[in-house]
Amino acid sequence: MSKHLSDAATQPKIEISESEEHLEDVELCVLIESRQHEQSLPVDIDDL
Repeated sequence: MSKHLSDAATQPKIEISESEEHLEDVELCVLIESRQHEQSLPVDIDDL
């Protein structure tokens, strides 16, 4: 436990510096998934 806590104490700066880039990547993934979902909906409806 102590080793894990000490590692976590040294990482916040890295996590903070990468958080903005990570958020942008997540937003892009959500946009792509939502567009694919919207494009697939008409096909699913036609199949029904």
